[in-house]
Amino acid sequence: VGGPFVVGVGCPGPGVLARASGAGEDLVMLGGMLSGHDGSGGQVVERDGKLYKQFYGMSSATAMHKYAGRVADYRASEGKAVEVTYRGPVEPTIQEILGGVRSACT
Repeated sequence: VGGPFVVGVGCPGPGVLARASGAGEDLVMLGGMLSGHDGSGGQVVERDGKLYKQFYGMSSATAMHKYAGRVADYRASEGKAVEVTYRGPVEPTIQEILGGVRSACT
């Protein structure tokens, strides 16, 4: 490739990070794994007694309207806007990720 290699297809769990590292990737995008936590963007909303956090990808129509005012004529909205379960502090998820990567290395 001749430059940094990035995995951005979504990571459902720590095992994907371990495989990506083993395959030589330089960077793995963790947007979905980190969404819904206190430190992530988005509003917390309540539906039927459960808390959710609004989450959208940067190539979604939501992001384009928020940051550029519209979806440019030459682009298509590729991302999505969803509500994910509110997950509180991010530290337990980070510990789960680190534990999964450590486990894969043993």
